Amino acid sequence: MDKIIEIVRNWGKALKVSDFAKLMNMSRKTVYTLISNGKLPHYQLGDLIRLDPAVTAEWLRSRWG
Repeated sequence: MDKIIEIVRNWGKALKVSDFAKLMNMSRKTVYTLISNGKLPHYQLGDLIRLDPAVTAEWLRSRWG
């Protein structure tokens, strides 16, 4: 998990849901469920949902680090 956390932290730009799903080996639907249940921090740009790399890395570390 540490390797994934480092990849996320160093992503360099906002993560798309599809990018995060691939990194975590889960479906986009699962990621959207985490978001809609308030479990995964995110932000919206119009209709687009994005994940901040630093916030997402910390979220991962707090759960699986």
